[in-house]
Amino acid sequence: MEKERHRKAERLVAVQRQLKRAAETRHGQAVRERVRLDGETADLMAALDDGRFAPLMLENVARRLERVALARQQAHAAEVAAADQVKAESFTLKRAERHAEGTGRLARAEEERTATDAIAEASLVSSGRASLA
Repeated sequence: MEKERHRKAERLVAVQRQLKRAAETRHGQAVRERVRLDGETADLMAALDDGRFAPLMLENVARRLERVALARQQAHAAEVAAADQVKAESFTLKRAERHAEGTGRLARAEEERTATDAIAEASLVSSGRASLA
């Protein structure tokens, strides 16, 4: 019985590890997107500072800069949410690992009791045979 509980706990740990890896991947993607948008903002600002554009082009660059700024805000929010998810998955994984350790100890104790009982029974049977001889 304890052995089955331990197997289930180990499967739960494996699933939690996968969920944590997925959350870390999403966080990494959010960070890369924010960095990309930061670079795009820097490029647009440098283009504005150069003064190479005619007044009509300045309006287009300014609008593009506004869209990028909005995307940066959304990317930052996604990054924060992903970081929170990684933290939550880490805590859940730790709880699952502690539970698996506990069930592992119980399973080992049950196996030891079973082995001890088998040894004691074998000892009684062999001593009973010895007294019959």
